[in-house]
Amino acid sequence: MALLWWLSSTADPLGVALAHPLDWAAHFLSYAALGFCLGRACGSSAAGWLLAAWFGAFEEVHQAFVPGRDAGIGDWWFDLLGGWAGSVVLGSGLSEWWPGRAEQRKAP
Repeated sequence: MALLWWLSSTADPLGVALAHPLDWAAHFLSYAALGFCLGRACGSSAAGWLLAAWFGAFEEVHQAFVPGRDAGIGDWWFDLLGGWAGSVVLGSGLSEWWPGRAEQRKAP
């Protein structure tokens, strides 16, 4: 979360502005990773998605006050989709192969 906050605090964090479809891909992938990590940390994919969605909205408001950046609902939609993909899709799909998860399910 700190890395995403730092990246959103500068006008061109990578030194080059991303072209339009690539900026949405960057939002999607970064929030997929965030949603996955938050879902694993909370133990709930719904909580991971909710926290990623909240942080995405908060970050878009923050970007409205950063010179050279703009806030957009389209960016937030890709944050939402990425957070969902990471927490729900990846979280449930990878939990079968995650170390220790199979043992936790077998325990009474």
